[in-house]
Amino acid sequence: MQFISTQVQGGKGIRPFSINKMQRDRIYQRILRLLNYQKWDESLHFAPLYEHLVMVGKAWLEPRYLFDAAAEYLATHRIAIPKYTVLQKLISRVIQQVKKALNNKLRIHVSSELHGFLNTIIDDKDGLSLSQLRAGAKSVMVTELKKELTVYHQLQPYTRQIDNAVKGLALSSKNQQHFGEMVDYYGSKLKRFKRPQQHLWLLCFLTQRIRQSLERLADGFIHHIRKQQEAAHAFAQQAVFDSWRSAADNVTKAAELLHLFVDDSIDDNQPFATVRQQALSVMNNQDIETLCLYLKKQKRTVEEYQWQYYDDQNGLIEQLLRPVFLCLECQALRNPLMILIKIINLR
Repeated sequence: MQFISTQVQGGKGIRPFSINKMQRDRIYQRILRLLNYQKWDESLHFAPLYEHLVMVGKAWLEPRYLFDAAAEYLATHRIAIPKYTVLQKLISRVIQQVKKALNNKLRIHVSSELHGFLNTIIDDKDGLSLSQLRAGAKSVMVTELKKELTVYHQLQPYTRQIDNAVKGLALSSKNQQHFGEMVDYYGSKLKRFKRPQQHLWLLCFLTQRIRQSLERLADGFIHHIRKQQEAAHAFAQQAVFDSWRSAADNVTKAAELLHLFVDDSIDDNQPFATVRQQALSVMNNQDIETLCLYLKKQKRTVEEYQWQYYDDQNGLIEQLLRPVFLCLECQALRNPLMILIKIINLR
């Protein structure tokens, strides 16, 4: 009123004064009439707003989002925003209602086996712990990928049940993300909540964690395959050069090998195996083969040495790369379908 008196009407202002509740109500009513707004009436407006927020909560059950949705609804219907405590009470009831409906679905879609598995994770009993799930691989190093592979193998038997349970809950992507984030937010304090709440959050978290685990394993698999290919190519190039140089150095020994065929000290009736042993004492088997290729002006192919390198890396392939490959989910569009068939056959 002081502002209106001085700035709008251009007067000298008014003396400080206080107004009673009745006067304040009349002023607010006058303002609402001028703006074509209704005053909040709980008997008229609570139920429609409650139903609207329940629908909004099914899309995203985040308190701040519900508060903004309530303010938007009231502005659209030209209803004055009530006291904060009224909205707080309303939003709390909406959250309780949506969670109650989800808990009822949980009892239907979560099997006893999956129920026990979720309890084992929360209670940190023998097996997969919550701390293991939250940690994850920090890099594509072999040790980190092996940890991630261990976690995935423990989740894999329950993957289908987890997916079916989450589908049965019919959660929006926002709610699924929101509930999953609660596990990271509360951490070990998750034990303080009731079982249905724990299971709901953990199911959403596990859905994201399984997808994340596959992405980490796929990234690690691609990294190590490329690294092995580069190392194998470098090894093969060097090996071809070394073998060719070695063959050139061993040309003089070829005379010793040829002399075995005209050596009078070797009896004609002597077994060939004995002659072979004498030849191998001059040069080993691989050097003889390389020398033969050199004399014929041929070289060992790069591919041969690449496969030799892969054979030497057998431990890494058997212990990490193959188990990771078996975990990966493969899909194909219409054109590369034959590639997908080849991959499936490799398994």
